[in-house]
Amino acid sequence: MKNRGAFFLFAFSLAFYIGVSLLQKTPGYMDASYYFATGTQIATGQTNEPFLWNYLNSPETAKAPIFSYWMPLAGLLAAIPMAICGIHSFQVARVLFIILAALIPVFCFLFVKKFTENKVIHWMAAAFGLLGGYYLPYLTLTETFTPFFVLGGIFFWLTFDLVKRDTANPYWKWLLLGGIAGLMHLCRADGILWLGGAFLVCLVGTDWRKWRVGQLFSKFGLVALGYLLILAGWFLRNILVYHALFPIGSNLTLWMTEYNDLFVYPASILTPDRWVASGIQALLSVRSEALLTNLQSVVGIIGGIVLFPFLVAGLWKLRHEKVVQFALFMFLLLLILMSFVFPFAGSRGGFFHSVSAFQILFWAISAYGFEVSIRWIAAKRKWQVKKSIPLLGSTLVLVFAIISSLTLYIKIAGLTDLSTGWDRPFANYQRVDAFLRQETGDAGSRVMVNDSPGYFVATGRETIQEANADIATLGDMFSKYELKYLLIGKDHLPSLDELYQTTETFGKFKFIGKEGEYVIYAFLQ
Repeated sequence: MKNRGAFFLFAFSLAFYIGVSLLQKTPGYMDASYYFATGTQIATGQTNEPFLWNYLNSPETAKAPIFSYWMPLAGLLAAIPMAICGIHSFQVARVLFIILAALIPVFCFLFVKKFTENKVIHWMAAAFGLLGGYYLPYLTLTETFTPFFVLGGIFFWLTFDLVKRDTANPYWKWLLLGGIAGLMHLCRADGILWLGGAFLVCLVGTDWRKWRVGQLFSKFGLVALGYLLILAGWFLRNILVYHALFPIGSNLTLWMTEYNDLFVYPASILTPDRWVASGIQALLSVRSEALLTNLQSVVGIIGGIVLFPFLVAGLWKLRHEKVVQFALFMFLLLLILMSFVFPFAGSRGGFFHSVSAFQILFWAISAYGFEVSIRWIAAKRKWQVKKSIPLLGSTLVLVFAIISSLTLYIKIAGLTDLSTGWDRPFANYQRVDAFLRQETGDAGSRVMVNDSPGYFVATGRETIQEANADIATLGDMFSKYELKYLLIGKDHLPSLDELYQTTETFGKFKFIGKEGEYVIYAFLQ
């Protein structure tokens, strides 16, 4: 592909994703809200989060240190353009994410050239990367998807080079590989696996017939150095704030027995004994369900349904390639981790997020697998390959475009009415907050709600997340965190069912009224 063609593809992709971004006026859901809000905090010089969204690190106040649970890269990417422009808006926060998204089709194009010289297949891979499938609605958001896409693509690109050209590799490439692994960890907590992956590349990329101990250890050292150059600042910050390399409490997710344990209060009840006491049948059941859900994601999301057979065909054809073997090993490792170690987070979006690092490579292999499949069928049915590949390839791209478009439409417009589904939660938050101000005259007191980052972004009011706790403990929390109002929406934790259904004064919780699907209480000190 000539430089002019690469620039054209990037420019067209950039325009396409700008168009998609214009359909999304708000972050739409908690994760994107979180990174936009934390990016805004960084851009304005703040070091605390104006909300709590879980209690795993047992926060003493409602203003926890920034990034006390999630990793900071997406927030930093959101902060950079806002700090430069001095404009703290969702549109500005997405600038770098949109630019990174426009690189995805270019990477797909370049990757598939490693497998085939067929130009139709090159452009098919680019089309898959552009259309995005089920990932399309998320690629222009302040989220971890797009940076993980691109970082994963760069990681595998380097791996191809390092594995193929062992003796000719300059040392800076091993340093860069460690740096990319560091950025992947800075993006997502499970990104630390890619440091192990980088060390594995050192072994895979070694010619064992003429290997030397010093050469191998120098590779390990350069990878480790590249990783530490990226993470040193993060580790230093954690040591200063938490007196540990990682924020405290993150390990408690190992002992969750249901998804709502993520919001349990106090978090100290998450113990190995409680986990074991839940019973072997329950532990195995949730893990088998998580595995099934994640396998469905492999076919429906990673494989995009219609691309999955061609992905399998391409992987089979390339099964002897070291890089493909490495990719499948890492993919299987993530599947096991997100199904058996972290089944609740994994089946509720963690796996979907984590495997985005493979997607550029997998789209390229899917396009190549399509060519392999058509050539195999053509040999059996006596088809003309030169005509079959463009004709059937354009049909496959069209079907994938329909799937991508429907996914985007369902997310943006919703299915129940003509109002904009994507922006509806934020409109609800603003309407509830207006009702609260009207009924109480209170425009600044802290509230508890079931999307604390989203409510803060929509209204500017400090918030904490709904807690999985009984009503007595809830009262203690309101006193500790200086809360005034409890806003219970239709999608609330089961522990709040009684308050949601009672709609009358309940102990220290005074019923104020209802606004839409929300039941609103004031806490009486």
